[in-house]
Amino acid sequence: MRTTGILLLLVFVSGALSGFFVGRGQMTRHKGDAPTRDEVLDRWEYECHLDPEQKASFKRIMQESHAKVAVMKKAFDEEKIAPIRSDVRTTLRGVLREEQKALFDAYCKERDRQRDESMR
Repeated sequence: MRTTGILLLLVFVSGALSGFFVGRGQMTRHKGDAPTRDEVLDRWEYECHLDPEQKASFKRIMQESHAKVAVMKKAFDEEKIAPIRSDVRTTLRGVLREEQKALFDAYCKERDRQRDESMR
């Protein structure tokens, strides 16, 4: 009985450890989600075997360039994409049943929050 318990524990621990190490190289993403800057940085660290100094340099460069891109992207987004997004959402909302509309609105609000956060 004791041997069975020990073997079961070993199997569980080895499965957890292998899942941890295998999962480190794979990001769990939902279809359509863009990775965060930290996730991209972690992936570069993993794929390119960056040392801590290189990772810090990558992070600094990403932060500096992100500010420039965010200004341009926000201006473009507000002028060009926002009205199209609004029209598409209105059309999509028209397809939904009444009880689905609140769920759709909540989803859109969350996506807007994610987009706004990524622009900072």
